[in-house]
Amino acid sequence: PKIKEIIGFENINYIEGIDFFQCDSLLKFRTELNNIDSINLLCLNETPIQDLDFLKTTIHISGEIVLARTRLSEIRRFNNILHLSGRIRIEENALLTNFDAFKNIKTVSDLVFGSANSNANITEDSFSNLDSVGNNCTIKEFPLNDFNLINELDYIGGRCLIRNLDFIENLSGFEKFSITPSLLTVRNNEKLQDCTAICERVQLGLPVILEENPGCNSLNDLIEICGPSNNNEIVKSEALIYPNPVKNKINVKAFDFDEFKIFDVKGTVVLHGSSVRELNMEKLISGTYYLEFSNKKEKAIQKFIKM
Repeated sequence: PKIKEIIGFENINYIEGIDFFQCDSLLKFRTELNNIDSINLLCLNETPIQDLDFLKTTIHISGEIVLARTRLSEIRRFNNILHLSGRIRIEENALLTNFDAFKNIKTVSDLVFGSANSNANITEDSFSNLDSVGNNCTIKEFPLNDFNLINELDYIGGRCLIRNLDFIENLSGFEKFSITPSLLTVRNNEKLQDCTAICERVQLGLPVILEENPGCNSLNDLIEICGPSNNNEIVKSEALIYPNPVKNKINVKAFDFDEFKIFDVKGTVVLHGSSVRELNMEKLISGTYYLEFSNKKEKAIQKFIKM
């Protein structure tokens, strides 16, 4: 039989996560999980559940949040979530119009926004504290007029895809992504006319793909608009550090660098050394840092969070 409601489980004290996939008749989880303070995973995928009232109001989620093809009209109970070691994927929720539940989140591993309600109220407060995406960022088929929702975001460690945004006319806000992400793809945004915000990135010769945008359809055309760079230094961003956020040690996968430096947010060097593949972070206090690798020809800068 197809399950429409879930009841019971009120005495459970621990679960690793909640994962509903293709439960196509499940509308309600009626039991309030008041004994569950934290979980690693919340995944509601292709499941028409209508609310998250079964979660404790102070629930802490440490790993991953996936809300895709649900019947949620609002999201609550996420105020205590600051860092996620996994991804946030919010996609194809036809009734969802408010995204302010995520405004306290600071760091995630991957971020996916996709196919939101055309009446969705997405403001600069919706992700007002998000400053770091450790790996990939995807924004597609989302009713955005600008990129104010990522005002505080200043680091994307992997790839970034901007696709099928019907109302975006320029890339204002992407000026700060000159070195990261490793690849920026801007594709099929029907009103996008101005891509000069990524001129510095283009001048540095870092990977950019522009396709099917009326004013930004050719990388060669954008190079002509941006002009040549006066910077002779070759800057690369292929370095990989993990885990991020980090507690004790960071592993490094990068080009053959001669030295590294770690800066705090004030620009002060707090740690430096020669080429190694594992860095001990135990002496650093919790906070945001920048790790710079360099040799005579190349440089890479990666942001990380010390927990």
